[in-house]
Amino acid sequence: MKRGYLWIALCLLCTAAVAERELKQPAAKQGLDVTSFTGEKVERIRFSRLQGWESIDEQSLVLWTNNREAWLLTLTGRCIDLDFEFQIAVSSFGQTIDAGFDSILVNKQRCRIRTIHKVDLSAFRKAKAPYDASALQPSEAVDLRQADLVEREKDQKSAD
Repeated sequence: MKRGYLWIALCLLCTAAVAERELKQPAAKQGLDVTSFTGEKVERIRFSRLQGWESIDEQSLVLWTNNREAWLLTLTGRCIDLDFEFQIAVSSFGQTIDAGFDSILVNKQRCRIRTIHKVDLSAFRKAKAPYDASALQPSEAVDLRQADLVEREKDQKSAD
């Protein structure tokens, strides 16, 4: 009898986890056009740490450098499995990420960063709020995936 209750509790817990995960999908899967929340195009971003990232599609992602600063990175081509990966690496030089030089590394694939745009977080969070109640809280912006840094060689030139 106790096993029956245990299985029911386990099933309910799994169902709740799946339902919450579906609500916190990447912005593109929620029907949000992230480009409508972007500001100026920049050539580089400086940061002290990476907080995490959120997949948009196979050619773009939002990289969070802190709770109040995020950047839309557009890649030069498709980065296979970007939608499904939990962890990526970002190349940089001296805590600076440069469009045209740095890349996103997914498994063993190197995906060059084509453009960088600042994201208007206020508008982005308000648009995400119906899908993710924590989106309005700066300390819990979204369910972010892990981003690590890989130092790029100083003299590395753009391969594109």
